[in-house]
Amino acid sequence: MTPFLAMGGPPGRFEGLHGIDYAAILLYLAAVVLLGYTFSRRQRDTEEYFLAGRNMPWFAVGLSLLASILSTITYLSHPGEIIKHGLGANSQLLSYPIVFLLVGYLVVPFLMRLKITSAYECLERQFDLSTRLFGATIFVLIRLAWMGTIVFTAAGALATISGLPFSTVVLGVAAVGTVYTTLGGIRAVIWTDVVQFFILLGGALFTIGYVALDAGTGPLTWYGQMAAADMEPQPLFSLDPTVRLTWVGMIMWTLFWWICTAAGDQVAVQRYLSTDSATSARRSFACNLTASVVITLLLSLCGMALYSYYHAHLPADTDSVFPHFIGHVLPRGLAGLVVAALFSAAMSSLDSGINSISSVIITDYYRRLRTMAGTPGRELKLARAVTVAAGVAAMLICFLLDSIPDDQRGNLFDLTGRISSFLVGTLGAMMFLAILKVPASGRVVIVSALAGMSAGLVWAQGHWLFGLPRLAWMWVIPVSSLITFGSAFALSRVFPVRAVD
Repeated sequence: MTPFLAMGGPPGRFEGLHGIDYAAILLYLAAVVLLGYTFSRRQRDTEEYFLAGRNMPWFAVGLSLLASILSTITYLSHPGEIIKHGLGANSQLLSYPIVFLLVGYLVVPFLMRLKITSAYECLERQFDLSTRLFGATIFVLIRLAWMGTIVFTAAGALATISGLPFSTVVLGVAAVGTVYTTLGGIRAVIWTDVVQFFILLGGALFTIGYVALDAGTGPLTWYGQMAAADMEPQPLFSLDPTVRLTWVGMIMWTLFWWICTAAGDQVAVQRYLSTDSATSARRSFACNLTASVVITLLLSLCGMALYSYYHAHLPADTDSVFPHFIGHVLPRGLAGLVVAALFSAAMSSLDSGINSISSVIITDYYRRLRTMAGTPGRELKLARAVTVAAGVAAMLICFLLDSIPDDQRGNLFDLTGRISSFLVGTLGAMMFLAILKVPASGRVVIVSALAGMSAGLVWAQGHWLFGLPRLAWMWVIPVSSLITFGSAFALSRVFPVRAVD
């Protein structure tokens, strides 16, 4: 019996997946591993492994960036958020025009001019080696925490749907994602992400269409039922830092998150660098934002459809509604395709994370600190070994997250906003200090980053670590980034250094 059924939910038509569903899932997993193997045959050095020869099509890069960032967390948490709290989370889309202008015309041209492999090379050019290594370390921590969260989310959902043990699903998701990424490098990651994006899109469309046909209802009916429900209000703005979500707060969080991610996260930067020009990179980012609007609206429709379908039997944990629907309502075979979409969401983030961690370890640590010259073949072998190690680390973090009490984790939307956002804001601010050529010393930047990280950590996890009031997660990135940038800017006036040309 699933937790949903234990709480009085409807019994559904099926009890878990059938043979045809497992066949669809296994066929999909075999296909992505084969794709990784195919691309592995053309690799000779880390330039191909990490940047795909800098000649990837902009549309593939854009869809890959979205698939990498979307993840199972968003795929499950957004419908769950809509079911429980309404449509306020969609206010994030209002920030996209500003995001595109800042990223497309400030961040992308700056990074593409440098001809780098790792984003954090620019920190050394502007500040010093210690700042570069500090930034690279923050990135590795961000991605390990993120990947662990993704595997945790995917495994929990898939275990609920299939009835398989949680640990078995963790091993399966992490192993497959690690294997094809280790084999195929960034080229395999990008093209697999493109396929995974369309599978994700199909999974959402299947769910919406099935509810509409089965119940004979549509979006207007679903919206009317949600509007009549007694949901927690989502105000336009509030000065109370404990208010969970406001429209203005969500816009600000998305604005800061996208800018910090686009400038400071190797997963995003590596995508731009795999294109042939700043124009192509800008187009890829525009493609990413456009696809993000489409998938966000579709997932919102999913949430509205599922609310209508289950409104008389909704559990407290609304994140479990979508998995229950897949495992107990969708026709067999179709359920397998949607489960493949969940696998896709998990692996599209996992593959990007472990490949980017490998690129940072090789570029910022191995190449920069080694005392003897290395051969391209040796670097490629080391890159693949680091890729495997990153996949194993993600599994271990997943099991660590599973040990945190449910009441401290919050729902998936909260977990996403709290788990590593304080690091995202700090790293993004460090990168903007370099982009804007603020004449600060490396020591000033590191001290300011530590201040921003500490403030963000207290804001995000102070309720768990120190017994403080539970503050709204949507302000974590603005707080950590503004304190980092503001502190460095102020200290650079007190302890000035010569600006780097």
